Amino acid sequence: NPSHHHEPLEVYVQLFDSNPVAAQQQLAEKYSGKTVTTDEAVRLVGYRPRNPELPPAGFTCDKLVVLDMPCCKCVQAVWQREDLSYLAVFEHKSKMDDWFHDRPSVNINCRDQQCRVTNLNGQLAATWRIGERVITVIGLRNVEELSAIIAAIG
Repeated sequence: NPSHHHEPLEVYVQLFDSNPVAAQQQLAEKYSGKTVTTDEAVRLVGYRPRNPELPPAGFTCDKLVVLDMPCCKCVQAVWQREDLSYLAVFEHKSKMDDWFHDRPSVNINCRDQQCRVTNLNGQLAATWRIGERVITVIGLRNVEELSAIIAAIG
């Protein structure tokens, strides 16, 4: 069961809203996370991450991490908002589109992208495909924020 391999993401999601630093530490430990530069990420995963050099207005990129997940090597960008809260952007080459298939969700079209938006206990996650890769964003506040992220990432 592919979703079984991503159970640590459930722990991550539960911690992320209240304690993003602890959530990130747990995830990095579980999946051998390594903080990298963009060039190091390219060398480790074989593609240039779509994480923009300049995130959307109101965000800064706190760090870029490569995780060795069961599905693939995944690039995670951790973005910080001006209010010091966080958003996590995962990019992976995988056939598995949805890490949160057992949670309430809706499919929407946002900026010409078909997205699956999932309610994660007060925060949102969104998943969409870009070519052969899948983007999953955790910690969204609303669809307007999703729109800004899609505009920045593509």
